[in-house]
Amino acid sequence: MLSVRDIYKSYEGKPLLNGVSFDLQAGEIICLLGASGSGKSTLLRIIAGLEDAESGAVYWQGEDLAHTPPHKRGFGLMFQDYALFPHRTVYENVAFGLRTQKRPADEIDAIVSQRLQSIRMESFANRPVTELSGGEQQRVALARALAPNPRLLMLDEPLGALDHNLRNQLTNELRYMLRESHKPVIYVTHDRQEAFGLADRLVILNHGLVVQEGSPQELFENPADAWVAQFLGLGNLVEDEQDPSNSWLLRPHDGHLGESPQATRFQFKGEILDCVYMGESYQLKLKTPEEQILLLETDQQCLPDQEASVYWTEEKTQCLKN
Repeated sequence: MLSVRDIYKSYEGKPLLNGVSFDLQAGEIICLLGASGSGKSTLLRIIAGLEDAESGAVYWQGEDLAHTPPHKRGFGLMFQDYALFPHRTVYENVAFGLRTQKRPADEIDAIVSQRLQSIRMESFANRPVTELSGGEQQRVALARALAPNPRLLMLDEPLGALDHNLRNQLTNELRYMLRESHKPVIYVTHDRQEAFGLADRLVILNHGLVVQEGSPQELFENPADAWVAQFLGLGNLVEDEQDPSNSWLLRPHDGHLGESPQATRFQFKGEILDCVYMGESYQLKLKTPEEQILLLETDQQCLPDQEASVYWTEEKTQCLKN
């Protein structure tokens, strides 16, 4: 449906996007994932037609959109702050895009009613949006973005303004609503947990480059390099003493507490800094004499300030380029 090809963009004389390319299929949810300042939001604005790329192209079903203005692209864009009209009701906010399309009043009523029903907020139609919770405002903003029936839906960190607990609660709900819409979706976030909970495919940006893309499972099991593994929080990274251009990924759930029964280069001794019960296991934090902090998941409770040994077997490690 959408093809983004070789997009370049600079900001204040410094490169921001350095040849970004990816495709989006019908009904697919893609998450653009990267640190703040990696160009994610700028890329969305270029796709929407709100900014121009210095070079590269955006295609919709093979058609170059270079000369198509934003209002004729048929794309919906939802911002982090929701951009709801504070002095209008829930109904008026959801109806806004339909009115700009000059839809008949009865058609607007039917679509707004359907959208409010889909987010379980029919009874909120006449309530000012200023009286809604953050989660309710997020749902109204999504309903407003979907009401004009966009060909493509783009969401720029829509949960970023919410606290951690509410964000976790709404991730599954948001995935359900996006699935129900059957729209192709580009979702921007810097939160790995959010991206893994929503995406069919992840596109990871670093310094304006796509450093890896694939399904959440593919990226979790086979990160492209040490930076990706660190950014996704996949585990401990230990520099290879024989080749400093490499690091070893030691995942917390693959480690063991105690002395290894056979020789392994991944045996460590150190001081227990913390041991926290996480429900199904304890998360152990160990500091080695070299000041390396290692995380380990174990079924044994340990006490802080004690000495301990931990190890990983060779087959449970991954060698990654730095």
